[in-house]
Amino acid sequence: MNNHNTPPDQTIADLAHLAWCALVALRFAQRNGLAQPPLMEHTFLLRWLATAQKQRRFPRTVAPDIDSLLSLGRQKGLAAGLYQRLEYLWESCSSPAKQQSDLFRLTYAIEALKAQGWLNAVITDEEWDIPALRKRPVIDVW
Repeated sequence: MNNHNTPPDQTIADLAHLAWCALVALRFAQRNGLAQPPLMEHTFLLRWLATAQKQRRFPRTVAPDIDSLLSLGRQKGLAAGLYQRLEYLWESCSSPAKQQSDLFRLTYAIEALKAQGWLNAVITDEEWDIPALRKRPVIDVW
């Protein structure tokens, strides 16, 4: 989600802005009769994302998301569900964290820690040196 040490709040705001802009552009196109059937809707969103990427309309924080949506749209075509994905992005990034899924909140917490310099890694049982942890002094807070 975030490779530039940008706070997760900013990344989420950038994602919400990207999704909102794409959905608004789609609605304008539909009102003008340019994206009525689902295939035209998909084509419009694919072109819109490609233009946004080429012109660098959005911050670097959302560049991987634009790349991902473009790749998915090109590989799977209409089955990629670009509209549904953008709607999900908008809804999940614009509503309060308390209303989000557990996975979203966990990801948000991990990104917040990474933005503060924490490392996120998976280690094996052998790498997790339990005896070394037991040798550390126990701090009594009572």
